[in-house]
Amino acid sequence: MRPIAAVRFASMVGLVLVAGPGASAEKQAPKPVGEDALGYMAEGYFSNRVAFSHVRCRFRVIRGTAATVQDAMEGKLKDPIRFDGLWLVREDKMLFQLKCDPVVLKRGLEQARIEVQEKLSKMRKEAGPSPGLRGGEGFSVTVPCANQEVLKFGGRALSHSAEIAGANLFVEDTPPPEIRETPFGMNVMGPDEAHSPGSLIQKAMKKNGLFTARFEGTDKVRGVETLVAGVEDKVGNRWKFYLDPRRGFVPLLYWMSIPPAGKKLQQADVLEIRACSQGRWFPLRSVVIHDSDDPPPLRVERYEVVELEVDAPPPDDQFFLDLPAGTQVSVPKGGSWFITLTHAERVGAQDLQALEERIARRAELLDEPKPLAEQPAPFTGFRLAMVVVGAIVLVVLVAVSVLSSRRKPVEPAEPSKA
Repeated sequence: MRPIAAVRFASMVGLVLVAGPGASAEKQAPKPVGEDALGYMAEGYFSNRVAFSHVRCRFRVIRGTAATVQDAMEGKLKDPIRFDGLWLVREDKMLFQLKCDPVVLKRGLEQARIEVQEKLSKMRKEAGPSPGLRGGEGFSVTVPCANQEVLKFGGRALSHSAEIAGANLFVEDTPPPEIRETPFGMNVMGPDEAHSPGSLIQKAMKKNGLFTARFEGTDKVRGVETLVAGVEDKVGNRWKFYLDPRRGFVPLLYWMSIPPAGKKLQQADVLEIRACSQGRWFPLRSVVIHDSDDPPPLRVERYEVVELEVDAPPPDDQFFLDLPAGTQVSVPKGGSWFITLTHAERVGAQDLQALEERIARRAELLDEPKPLAEQPAPFTGFRLAMVVVGAIVLVVLVAVSVLSSRRKPVEPAEPSKA
């Protein structure tokens, strides 16, 4: 296996090879043990992963519940909700879309609006003859799903939510939106695959006390011989993965547990892998079970690739988001860093810098907002109507939280250097 000189993360692609040729998957399991075997596994995983610099992938995600693990594996889910995904990658350009079944989403939003109206009516009655609702009061409702759209290029990322007529433009000094639900990440490897097997092993091999790793030999997963490694951080979060060295070191099994009792938080089983050109391997079908140690029903996600092209790069004109008229586009810096679109616009990857400049010019022209009074004015008339709008916004925000709700590991911070 030829060595990789250096590897780094890039949010647009997930991983980018900086220098040195990649290596194809070996046909035999490694002879070394310990750190040599761990390094072999990390290098093998990265060699396959970074080889996908061009991706056009349509996939679907089915979320629901199952009575047993066997039912989850067989797709026997209760109350399933379907999402259609699109994942385009062309070097440092990335477009990600995950759209909920429109019938389910429409029904959920209608029900949420009814709940908002009922709760506002109750709050008004309880207020009686008093001036109205005070600032800081509020509530939330949930919807079964929400859409997600993200466009990344050149250190900028635009995320859009049609349900709240809003979009956020993340620039170089603001944290980017998290992409988790891809056929590689499977909603278990963290944002932009930060907890992939290769990344976790590399963290441990820094030997800074934050992560430790161990090579655990070989084991069979559904009859396939795999290499097994375990990683633990200093607060007790544990990961374990079973990599197939003959198929791109794709993890056939990946699970994570949390302290204090080692409760399994999530488990991903990759059931089908496609052989691609140049010795590359792409996961096609997988099943994720969240909180699998809990009593049923089990929360389940099923991933299935329905269209895949990894040789021809997607054309530049496919990297865009359509923003309807009335969409508020904000840079998350607060104050006046936003614009409201007066007409529908198609924003391409090459347009993100110009969009940031438009928002910056507006912010420069407007005075900074005055500090809020310690006791805000009562919500009456128009202000009460704005509470309704705010509550609708909370609907989708809470929905996104519910869709990805699970106890996330607390990753230790890197120690400061003297």
